[in-house]
Amino acid sequence: MQDHTISLEDVFDTLTAKQRETIELLGEGWTSKEMAHALGISESAVIQRIETLRAKTGGMLRKDLARAWRDHTAREEPPLGDCKDLTGKIFQVSPDAGWPQEAPQDHFDNELELADAMPFEAPAPWARSEEPEVVPEMLDGRDAVFRRSFLAIGMAVGMLVAMLVLLSVASEVGELL
Repeated sequence: MQDHTISLEDVFDTLTAKQRETIELLGEGWTSKEMAHALGISESAVIQRIETLRAKTGGMLRKDLARAWRDHTAREEPPLGDCKDLTGKIFQVSPDAGWPQEAPQDHFDNELELADAMPFEAPAPWARSEEPEVVPEMLDGRDAVFRRSFLAIGMAVGMLVAMLVLLSVASEVGELL
């Protein structure tokens, strides 16, 4: 009997681009909803991709799949070193590069003083309005709360009086019939 098991390395090497971007986010610990938002697809499509990956790996759990991917990518990426390790060169600025030889440090003379600073004011975009004012001038301003409250109470009393008049008229009409 032949062994048909495929190693995880072989599975990871044969992933499609969509599966690879999904498993990379899975390996970083993203939820399905977060992956769907980042990839611009539905959450069910993300779940479908993960289930396909699980099927390819023999039904591994989601957390085990993420861990295996992290282990796989950690083996692929070389450790980062300093610039000399990567390029073989030491990066230094030459002394004749136009830099002053003795740059002042912690210079306490009043040379660097913001004497001509000016305030910067920018109105918020939502504060500017080209539309006409909806509230009349009388209901806006210093006593706006008092005036608006007085107007609201006045309107409520007016509606109450109107309803009493209508009820009395209706009862008179009812007695006539």
